[in-house]
Parts: sequence; C-alpha cells; structure tokens
Amino acid sequence: MALPNRAKPDLRLIAWRPDLAHISLRGVRAARRYVSGRLRQCVRAALGLHAAPRVGAPMFTQLLYGEGFRVLEEKSGWAWGQCQQDGYVGYLQVAGLGRAFAPTYRLRARAAFVFARPDICSPVRLTLSLGALLAVRGEVAGRGRRKFLHLRHGGYVAAAHAEPWPLARQSASAARKRFLAAARQCLHMPYLWGGRGHEGADCSGLVMQALGAAGIACPRDSDMQRAAFAPLPDKAAQPGELAFWPGHVGIVEEGKQFLHASAYHGRVAVEPWAQASRRLKAQTGAPAYFVRPPF
Repeated sequence: MALPNRAKPDLRLIAWRPDLAHISLRGVRAARRYVSGRLRQCVRAALGLHAAPRVGAPMFTQLLYGEGFRVLEEKSGWAWGQCQQDGYVGYLQVAGLGRAFAPTYRLRARAAFVFARPDICSPVRLTLSLGALLAVRGEVAGRGRRKFLHLRHGGYVAAAHAEPWPLARQSASAARKRFLAAARQCLHMPYLWGGRGHEGADCSGLVMQALGAAGIACPRDSDMQRAAFAPLPDKAAQPGELAFWPGHVGIVEEGKQFLHASAYHGRVAVEPWAQASRRLKAQTGAPAYFVRPPF
C-alpha cells in the first residue's frame, strides 16, 4: 500500500461533497451549499461511521460514547458529518446521537457498565469502552457506599472506572507507562475492522485508544499515525514505540515481544517480535518502520 501524498488533501478528513460542504471550505472547494452544522454527541456504546447511509456499508471507524460529531446533514435516519475526535468524515445513524455536553471524565477501564441506578445490581443500560468521554452531573454514594458518577445523558458509572479529563500534566515516562498499560488491558479483545471499542478493534484503532488513554492525540489510520510521529532507526526501537508495515501497526513490548490487534490471530495478541516481524515482512514485502510517539 503506497503511503498517501501529503501534498494532496486527505479526503477522509475533509467535510466536502459536490452538493454540500462545511462552511470553512467556502472559497477552497466548490460545493452547491455550505453549512456550519451542529455539534452532537454519541450516546451509544459505539456508533459506526460508514461510507454510505445504509446498513451494511463499509465501516471506516467508530465513535465511542461521549465523542462529538458535527452534523452537516440529516436524511432518512442518517447523519453526514465529521468526527470531532479524529476528523473522519462519513455517515452514521442519527438515533445514536444526542445533545453535546462537555466531558469532564474519561473511562480508564477496558470496559464499564452504565447502570440505571447507583447500584451494581440495577439494570445495565450500556457497556462503555476504554476512552469513552463522560459528561458528569456529580458524584453520588450508591449501595454499599460505592461511589458512582451520575451521567448527564442518564445512568451511573462506577467512579473507580473513570478519571478526570483532561489528564493532568505528566512526565514522558509516566505517559509511556500509561500507554503500555492501556494496550495490555485490551489483550484477547476481538479484531474488528474499523473498531475502537471493547467489542473489537483494528490495529490502528487499538493504538489510537491506548495513546488516548495516555493523553496523547493520535490520528485514526496507520498511514496517518506513521506520518504523525518521529521516525526511528531500526535498532532504537524500545517498549512503547510503534512498528509499521504497509497497512499494519503494533506496539513494541518488553522482552522482544510485539502487541497488536491482528487479523491473522483474530484478536489483540502478544507474540515474539522475531515471529511477528518475519510473517509481516513476508506478507507485505516491506521491513518494519519504527516511530516514537511524543512521550
């Protein structure tokens, strides 16, 4: 897979169609109509962003609970617009969107339940994923003196599963540790093309979520991630750095191991670096290319 020419606009990230575009593109790209749109928020555990407004259309990525989406058009139950988290443009189901509130917490657990009441025995409304953004009314004491966060969109999340957002300033070594810990939480999670949640993630979705857990903004797709971070010589790769092949990315781990969401394994897996790199080089015809996130 050839890397995109960065001199050309990346159409994955431009809110433009010949008939409609975001108002910021007026005078830049010709369209019949320009709109500012309105900001909405994902109120489902995960909401697929698709190439076309129909069930079964290819899924580019997912919005997670609490993430924003700028709606530029609504039609027949579908919204077309742009994700605020990664800039991706596409179609999603309007029923999965609600009023936008500023998030004040972020989920740090791999998954957590939204309960109907501040009680772990009450019905579960949703199962949220690592990185979900939470707009919180306040903290309440529930049954058994457990602390719960009361969400603005309704329901309660155990306070132990979340942390204030945005994160406080941290050292590079602390960010690296948080990144690796978040990725390790996701071991054995199923592989899902376009996925970012606990029900499944693809290779770049896993990297995006784990870096986000460390407070580091990260593009969505592997070619974007490769271009976004500082390149390294082969011998410099250390735990927490990223290894790329055409169409694939994973994380260098301790003990000459490699952690990645692997279509080959069908899940998030850790395997010996030598084994993984040999297979991926044979599959893609390219050696590994290493980058360092901004730790």
